[in-house]
Amino acid sequence: MSNGENLTQGIVRIVGGTVDGVTVPGIMKTSKRKAGALVATSQNAVSNSAALASYQANFDVISKTTQVSTLDNKTSEICIAYSGQTWDIKTLTPVPPSTLPFNGGPPRHFNCRSRLRPVTMSFRELGIDSDEIPPGTRASMDGQVPADITFDAWLSGKSTTFQDKLLGPGRARLWRGNKISLTQLVDFRGQPLTLDQLENLLND
Repeated sequence: MSNGENLTQGIVRIVGGTVDGVTVPGIMKTSKRKAGALVATSQNAVSNSAALASYQANFDVISKTTQVSTLDNKTSEICIAYSGQTWDIKTLTPVPPSTLPFNGGPPRHFNCRSRLRPVTMSFRELGIDSDEIPPGTRASMDGQVPADITFDAWLSGKSTTFQDKLLGPGRARLWRGNKISLTQLVDFRGQPLTLDQLENLLND
């Protein structure tokens, strides 16, 4: 990233090839697919780390940070659970109604695509007597959707088949029945809970 290289060039540096006309030997024997996942995860880690440092340096206008998870059929259970979770920018403790600990932030797993987003103070918190600007939009597999849409609301608009495929039939059934929230898909270490574990929690 410091060299301004893109994903493809990063992959070549791992598996070997040519970058800007210069032959590079590569550093490991692996498939381009796995190298791509490694590069993407590394870039995400650097990007989120830099973003968090920037937010914390501007705590006078940025009060919180929140996780934005990708709205599509490839998002992991971990990032579904963490979608929309928000933390105090200084202490990185959950801001109610958020409950999950920051745990280092994204990337939360290999090939994670989630990002941290700043939450600025309101105009009135900043001493400006003005109403807030309406939220914009964000990308999803369906095109642009409201920027403040939750993963729960987005998934609720999908078919039962889609929900079952994304969450697993058992977890989707519990979620549709309001037995669990999406946040409860993981434990406090950020690890996915099995269907048996979720059902045991409900029976406790």
